[in-house]
Amino acid sequence: MYTAYVRVYILVTTFVLMNVLLFVVLPPKNWKLGRFFQSRSYEVDISIINNISLVTYDLNLKSVAGLTSCQEDSELLQGNVTVNITTAEENYWSLSDLAFPEGEFHNTTYLGDRNDTLLNGTLWNSTYFFQPSVCEPLQNVAIIIPFRDRESHLRTLLGHLVPILQKQQLGYSIFVVEQAGNDTFNKGRLMNAGFQLASAVGHKFGIQFDCFVFQDVDLLVEHDNLLYKCSGGDVVDHLSTSIDKFDYKYLCCGMTVGGVMAMPESEYRKVNGFPNSYWGWGGEDDDINKRIKFRRLTIARPKQPLGRFTMIKHGPDKGNPYNDNVHKNVRSALRRISHDGLSNLLAEIVRIENYPLFTRVLMDIGKP
Repeated sequence: MYTAYVRVYILVTTFVLMNVLLFVVLPPKNWKLGRFFQSRSYEVDISIINNISLVTYDLNLKSVAGLTSCQEDSELLQGNVTVNITTAEENYWSLSDLAFPEGEFHNTTYLGDRNDTLLNGTLWNSTYFFQPSVCEPLQNVAIIIPFRDRESHLRTLLGHLVPILQKQQLGYSIFVVEQAGNDTFNKGRLMNAGFQLASAVGHKFGIQFDCFVFQDVDLLVEHDNLLYKCSGGDVVDHLSTSIDKFDYKYLCCGMTVGGVMAMPESEYRKVNGFPNSYWGWGGEDDDINKRIKFRRLTIARPKQPLGRFTMIKHGPDKGNPYNDNVHKNVRSALRRISHDGLSNLLAEIVRIENYPLFTRVLMDIGKP
């Protein structure tokens, strides 16, 4: 009898351990993606809510009579903020619950509905525009994040950045532009595709985006008073000037305008956007830097230490290998300025999905 109990115990324990191994430790890639890109309910930690719900956001998108303009030096801004990866991910889930409790959207405003079509007849499922209810926002900002296969980084970035955007009292929408398929990564094409989509959304639904912020998924701002907005005019704002990975050395290692950059729509079109021809890591930032200077735009950078960012640690990305043609392409950048960029962008929207904090746009951008 004792031996039978032991055998049953061993069988049950083995079954449990195998399920843990298959579905938790080593889940298939598609399962992990599905888990991340679904609304998920977590118990909301009150202490987290107190820290992140400092600004209320209203369902009414139209200007409310009597509201004063938001202030750049808002008392909500503290200066240096602690970068904590664990806390940021907890914030992501808590913020998602605040914006999407029990399956109903709150604190957001729809831009369109399921019956609208946009961009080459693609079905548009709407996106969300966040706007402070206590004052007129400083600017309406579209934040564009090129992305593929880095779900934990995206959660961390959004959990860290969204509270800062709200404390800065901006009107904003976040577009996560994901490259479909397994071909070599092309950040420039994703930036251009995200810009075209966000611009079309703004114009179609009457939300004029004053500024487009192009944000790498692995960079976390360290000062909440580094405003995610454009200076305006012919100015390009390069925000991420000093990275912890490089000991905060200013514009280390040949940095030009990479990391986090903000431009008005008119200036982005003036330089024809990012080049489309860079497959793999490197070069597109140096290329657009040449375009900016050629068009005689001004590059503004924050005073130190405002430009400090933390880079999320990660290993090499097999889908984004170093581009061996970088130097050759950068040398010919100005010869391609008129015909390599927004003007010849080929991108097809595969799917648009909405989540409490962002709009996910899956893009087919072709092959090398």
